[in-house]
Amino acid sequence: MNFPKWALWLLAPAFGAVVVGYLSSQFLTGVWVFLLGNVDTRSLGNIPRFTVDEAEGLKDIKTALNYLYIPSPPPVTPAETVPENVPQETPERPPQYRVIFTYVGLIKSYAIIDGRLLKEGDKVSNVERIIKIKKDGVLLSGKWGKRWIKVME
Repeated sequence: MNFPKWALWLLAPAFGAVVVGYLSSQFLTGVWVFLLGNVDTRSLGNIPRFTVDEAEGLKDIKTALNYLYIPSPPPVTPAETVPENVPQETPERPPQYRVIFTYVGLIKSYAIIDGRLLKEGDKVSNVERIIKIKKDGVLLSGKWGKRWIKVME
């Protein structure tokens, strides 16, 4: 099979980039392990920031790495038990609305909720507002977060 020369010229840089990328990543990983030891990389997001003034006295990379303190994760404690004689509060449930009809137009959209004609932006109650009206439901936002109310069939 004859492979055109122009295709080799196009593919050679891509192949070279893959090889060089792999080898350099292996080299950088080795340097990382040499400098830091076996460090859990998930805790690196907790490295504190320090300014040039604070690091001015640091002469080499080992001193700088010793300066950085990587805290260990807090110990996991068992969940606290609630005494039996203390009444537990039941969370307030969101009200149930009946969406009977929706109309989605080019400019405005309307919905009939509990017998009231409402549009996007109107308040359904004191604590909830209509965010979006679609043909199959209404998106409400308020005290209970964002929630969809489906059209009744």
